[in-house]
Amino acid sequence: MKHLPIPLYRSRRSSLDIIEAILSNVPPEGIRKTHLANKAMLDYKVMDRYVQLLLDEGLLELDQRGLLRVTEKGMKFLEQYKELKKMVRVEKISEAKKTL
Repeated sequence: MKHLPIPLYRSRRSSLDIIEAILSNVPPEGIRKTHLANKAMLDYKVMDRYVQLLLDEGLLELDQRGLLRVTEKGMKFLEQYKELKKMVRVEKISEAKKTL
């Protein structure tokens, strides 16, 4: 499936932050798209494009009941992304201290 471009300029969050919001708001028992849009505080159309991307990339899956679930690959991505954010924050704090 061809992906529609996801405009970054319309959002205050980066694409990766939106992906994190989606993945981190999917409970283990699964969730419907409408509820996910509300939990992740995203417009449904925007969320739907990201969900399609995440399904295509294997980070999300649809179960037999039509509920979204995070795959093992999605969990690994989420863990690594959170670690990367911690590293960047620590480096920014260290750099800020040097300039004081």
